Amino acid sequence: MIRDVLVVAWKEWRELGADEGRESGLLGLIIFVGLLGLFLPYQVGRTWLTAPWVMLFWIWIPIFLMTTVTADSFAGERERGTLGSLLATRLPDRAILAGKISAVVVYVWGATLLSVPLSLLAINVRSPGPLAFYTPAQLAIVTTLALLASVFGAALGVLISLRAPTVRHAQQTFSLGVLAVFVVPVFGIQLLPDAAKGGLFRLMLMGEAGRVALLLGAGLAVLDCVLLAAALARFRRGRLLLSS
Repeated sequence: MIRDVLVVAWKEWRELGADEGRESGLLGLIIFVGLLGLFLPYQVGRTWLTAPWVMLFWIWIPIFLMTTVTADSFAGERERGTLGSLLATRLPDRAILAGKISAVVVYVWGATLLSVPLSLLAINVRSPGPLAFYTPAQLAIVTTLALLASVFGAALGVLISLRAPTVRHAQQTFSLGVLAVFVVPVFGIQLLPDAAKGGLFRLMLMGEAGRVALLLGAGLAVLDCVLLAAALARFRRGRLLLSS
């Protein structure tokens, strides 16, 4: 099973940047690394290392990078006429699904980890003085939240791509889905009592980073499990063969 997953994942990695449809993904990767690794840390300065609200960037930006790379997972195969060939192999259904999800998770998570040392460079250039570093706890928080966010984006993107007729349609649907996930809670917060809203804002602005990370990580973990289960339930080789 593991070998089959790696075979599919390797196929996906080889296709990244291999055709015209992936160019936007490469551009998105460059913008992502520049934004998360250089621009935002330079603008925020040393606060980037300690403010709880910064964690939202380590979640939000990796998910949006998924828009181009996950949309191609099945919709792109369908457009290129290669989906039937993939599904005709003896690879188990779970191996195909897990391989495609893991490939984009590693791709986006790796880009996020690359942004970590770049952010230190930007912070130290912006704020001369004693060198700024991430503590082991901060590194653990960043890497864990980025991984959970990457799994969320990959599972959602692949779930949408399974039924999308084209890559463009998958990208548009994914963008709307991500906006809904983030916008709906914002409107929900507005319905909370003033005391609850004030407490939430204080938590994000001045709260304990570990506590905020635990809450965000728990929420993402639940969403990841739901989306992965939905993708597994929706993956049906027979239906996909008919649609290819």
